[in-house]
Amino acid sequence: MVVTSCLAMLLQNRMMAHAEFSSIDVYRMKAAFIYNFTKFIAWPVHASAHDPGQLTLCIPPQALVREAFASIEGKNVQEKRLVLKPLTSADDAHACHILFIHVVRAEEIVQVISPIQNMPIVIIGEQENIRPYGGMIHFLVIEDEIWFMINAEAVKQAGLTMSSTLLQLAYRPQP
Repeated sequence: MVVTSCLAMLLQNRMMAHAEFSSIDVYRMKAAFIYNFTKFIAWPVHASAHDPGQLTLCIPPQALVREAFASIEGKNVQEKRLVLKPLTSADDAHACHILFIHVVRAEEIVQVISPIQNMPIVIIGEQENIRPYGGMIHFLVIEDEIWFMINAEAVKQAGLTMSSTLLQLAYRPQP
């Protein structure tokens, strides 16, 4: 039942992402996606050694993003409390379980991701350009709907496990 409701939430969010929504609405939808992703990802035990009672989601420090993600802060997932942490420096990324990267240039992506590449940190971005640098999930909009793609190889290299259910929901371009 829990898996069914999570899947329904992911699909509902996808259908709601029409162009007439404001930026904050789109970020709220992405926050809901990310919250639901956490239910389908397993981190190695050592990834929570510094604080086993929380799951840290690092987000861009912009007020709009912080406000949009506030609705998921403090929620419980996998017996842990979801905590938001504004990422103000690339050095802070080591403390993340999940890193959501705002729209950035390739140079900035390298600066943030390189030090944590292959660490058990789920790296989620808004653009496909994070993929070559170890990005694991990125959002895309197709016909006014939000979709996500998964870089399964990067997930594996980081020692993370994603449920086959989540992998099946990801967008796969048709050949």
